[in-house]
Amino acid sequence: MLILWFVPLVSSCLALNTVGNLLNRLYFPGNQSCLLNCFGNYLCKHHIKKCTSLLKHYDLSGTDEKYEEYRKLLIYGHNGLRNRLATKLNLCDMLEIRWNDRLAMYANRHHTLCHRNIMCDAQNTRYLHMPDSEYAPYEAKNFNISRNGFFYRNTYSANFIPFALSNWYEAHTSLNFPKLIQHKNQTYYKLVGGYNSFFNMINPQTQMMGCSIAMFVDGRSLICYYYPFVHAGPKIYLRVMEKSCRCPYTFPVFDPVFKRICIYK
Repeated sequence: MLILWFVPLVSSCLALNTVGNLLNRLYFPGNQSCLLNCFGNYLCKHHIKKCTSLLKHYDLSGTDEKYEEYRKLLIYGHNGLRNRLATKLNLCDMLEIRWNDRLAMYANRHHTLCHRNIMCDAQNTRYLHMPDSEYAPYEAKNFNISRNGFFYRNTYSANFIPFALSNWYEAHTSLNFPKLIQHKNQTYYKLVGGYNSFFNMINPQTQMMGCSIAMFVDGRSLICYYYPFVHAGPKIYLRVMEKSCRCPYTFPVFDPVFKRICIYK
């Protein structure tokens, strides 16, 4: 019994170390205006204008205790929804997501540049809603990062984070139900995502995330970055295995806001 418990723990630790090493090699340009467009290229402005419509920015990077509740809620929500999917489809390899300040600082850049939403379209063009003509190209490609954005035209929303995450998860209704396929004696669900928000947040191999929250004069915005994003074009593969092999390696989340969304049977 001890061996059975120890194996997934070791696997989880090794996976985290591997991703940590990869993240150290992930390059973000020092210029605060440099952002990824939907084709995986960095685009940089020559100057940064002050965002006059930004009323308040919640910088979730670092250890500021006043924002710890936001960080925990985002982690609980993401892991809970991923657990929910793993339970419903009998999936394994659905790894636990943990917070990363570098990704949070990168998400901050969008809000300081007045970006309310950064979703690419559903036609696989991954077009970012900002005028590329204002930016200079930077030679780099990062297709191993995914991101979600949500803008809600209500500055007084009391449950903004749960509402945003539920909206991202609900985007699965616009996708076809994944097909079961066989490959090398393994069973997988093949999910064709078109890069929508559900597709971005439930990638099994994603282990790190960082987010930024902002309040503008016309509403609230949440932007999250995820790493790594393992995919084959617009497809990801979800491995199916018996109950004893299911992930995540952690138990379901029972946070009061997200209760009952992930229960093992």
